[in-house]
Amino acid sequence: MGKIRTSIWLLAVVVGIGIILTNCMGELRGDMTLSQTSSLGLPYSPAVLASNGEVILVADRSGSLLFWQWPESPGSAIKAHEDSPKAVAIGRDFATTGGWDLTVKRWDAIAQKPRFSVKPFKGRITAICAQGDDLVVAGANRDTTNKSSEKEDRVFLQPGELRRVDATGKLTPIPLESAGQIDELACGDGWILAIDRGAKDSLRWIEGSEQSTIPLAKGPATALASLRTEALVADGAGIWAINPKDGTRKSVATFEPDSPQVLALLAINDSIVGATSEGVFRWPGATRLSPKKMQPVALAKHGNSLLVLWEDGWLEELDPENGTVLHGAKVPR
Repeated sequence: MGKIRTSIWLLAVVVGIGIILTNCMGELRGDMTLSQTSSLGLPYSPAVLASNGEVILVADRSGSLLFWQWPESPGSAIKAHEDSPKAVAIGRDFATTGGWDLTVKRWDAIAQKPRFSVKPFKGRITAICAQGDDLVVAGANRDTTNKSSEKEDRVFLQPGELRRVDATGKLTPIPLESAGQIDELACGDGWILAIDRGAKDSLRWIEGSEQSTIPLAKGPATALASLRTEALVADGAGIWAINPKDGTRKSVATFEPDSPQVLALLAINDSIVGATSEGVFRWPGATRLSPKKMQPVALAKHGNSLLVLWEDGWLEELDPENGTVLHGAKVPR
């Protein structure tokens, strides 16, 4: 379990997603429909990806960004951030990135140039999700850590904060009673769910000026995703579909006591897919979608398919129902 906990902290290398962005993305109305995004960043690998169903966005630890007309040949990488991106999302005309360099950028996906750049916090950005035409960004105005000499091992201890970023880059604070870092966000119609690493019951529900804690079957929460009007949450007992309006939940999958933690979740049509330290699975039933028994670097929805990025830089497009490999290519370095 120590290795699994370490893997969770390595999510901070990305765009979580968590994120995992990343935690997971919802939808923006009009021409900015964001894909669901999840990332499980490993130290020296391409760490983050997202898709609008045609173009794939790949970001790596150097802060480079690649717009890829999948599965054709990729274009040239551009410098997006001074450090690792934390979250990426791409729509038909626009893309959004959030970096460890404290900035959130909106890009013209066609011209591949930034439209604006803002710094929502004095400290790090830890998660991003989309709500209506806006982005919800988690971070902190303090950047206290456990003082580790290795950047990948640092643990951010500050209580998390939320900001809303509109289409022009305007920032608005969102009240949040958090105890620790916000690792992942899920956004729906008027509501926000956040994983609070400083709380015993780590799932926070926010709607307008109201907020509360949603009890977990067996905490802490390890992954979060949006599913139409509900949210998907993984904890130590299983995967749950939660109605964020009243906190009621129903079981999607149950876990054995020795099951590895779910580190990322995605909803693709009627399939619920995700990743653990042992590979990529579909639930309920924990059906293995890839013969590779290892933790992927990142997952993303691509139309009706699943994108999986592996540590060696190999990117696969899978059928989320049966794991059939539809396309595969090496991410250029």
